[in-house]
Amino acid sequence: MNRKYSLATASAREAHGLSRRHILGAGLAAAASAASLPVPAQTSSTVRIVVPFSPAGPADVIGRLVADELRTKVRGSVIVENKPGAGTSIGAAQVARAEPDGSALLVATAAHVMNAPLLPLPYDPVRDFTAIGGFAYQPFVVSVLASDTVKDFAGFLAEARANPGSFTLGTAGIGNASHLAGLLLEQYTGVRFLYVPYGGSSQLQGAMLGGQVRGSFLNPTVAQPLLQGGQLRALAVTGKQRWHQLPNVPTVAELGFPDYECIAWYGFLGPKGMPEAQVERLYQDIRTAFHKESSRKLIADQGLAPYDEPPAAFAASQAREYQKWAKIIEAAGLNKKP
Repeated sequence: MNRKYSLATASAREAHGLSRRHILGAGLAAAASAASLPVPAQTSSTVRIVVPFSPAGPADVIGRLVADELRTKVRGSVIVENKPGAGTSIGAAQVARAEPDGSALLVATAAHVMNAPLLPLPYDPVRDFTAIGGFAYQPFVVSVLASDTVKDFAGFLAEARANPGSFTLGTAGIGNASHLAGLLLEQYTGVRFLYVPYGGSSQLQGAMLGGQVRGSFLNPTVAQPLLQGGQLRALAVTGKQRWHQLPNVPTVAELGFPDYECIAWYGFLGPKGMPEAQVERLYQDIRTAFHKESSRKLIADQGLAPYDEPPAAFAASQAREYQKWAKIIEAAGLNKKP
């Protein structure tokens, strides 16, 4: 994804889990008028910001900081609704079925397109949404135990090549971003890993420290204290740019695979068919929210770094990301029914 990066700095955090569950439900149609268009005094509007995760995580924090900004723009209420479950598709389905008038917005993450090929969705993750903008991201850290004989990324690949299908990588679940990051690396390098899925980041961390797996793709917030404590060794990061907290750790791209990138991004989507002028105003309003000093601190506290991807660029990157992960998932056979 092409991005215009902000000058602000941050730390980094979570990756998103997937599962091959059936979707548990869709949602309510949202009410009345637009979030950023002028609203006459006699008109009352309700804007619903749908967060497809439980409260307190990064997506929830982002939804609430944007809600605070939009409350200064509309006459009416701005409500944050948490709709977790089914790989973010429950919340996304609610927004996809809403009126395209700015009254329903989705806090979207990389899981929105990563999950899609694995789930029986009632919507198309690209065509049934309007891209508003991308605003925050995090890479992953290719990590091994500090005591491992692998000392750098070249050694990591050499070990995997010497033992095809035997070098163990822990993941936070089948189809999780930590899993897909490894599958993407296989495509670029020709190596083959043995994936060991765990029930989330906490179990994965325990498995790494216990020596049950050789390596993993960890989010930086999990990896950082373990790196500082001398328990892990960072071999590479998966973004196109070096991570500011790990400036001496190279990117996979600069180590010979220039097209490799796997990040967890956060942005906003609306229902299909939103007017272009309204989308631009929403993008500017959300951008304003992210550029406030208080917001920068909140984003940093969640382990994210800000970036700025306008509507057209965000729409194009959504389509590219969906196609990229669909091919990876198809090649790995993850979307085949048992």
